[in-house]
Amino acid sequence: MGVVIAVDGTLTEVSSFTLLVEGDELTFEPVPDGDYPYPLSHLREHLRDGSPIFVTWERVDGALRALALEDA
Repeated sequence: MGVVIAVDGTLTEVSSFTLLVEGDELTFEPVPDGDYPYPLSHLREHLRDGSPIFVTWERVDGALRALALEDA
């Protein structure tokens, strides 16, 4: 679980997002077939209000890939 501190991409598409998790900044890349209950642009609301999210992820070739998201 972490707090969204950055969202990269356009207004409607997200290329990556960064969470603050226990003092560490982790940047995740969304995957095309990810289990996301809302459009990824919703992460900007979390960025504004500071509400945390859960991310299920895997590391592939050094990149953190976000497999699923859930509001905390």
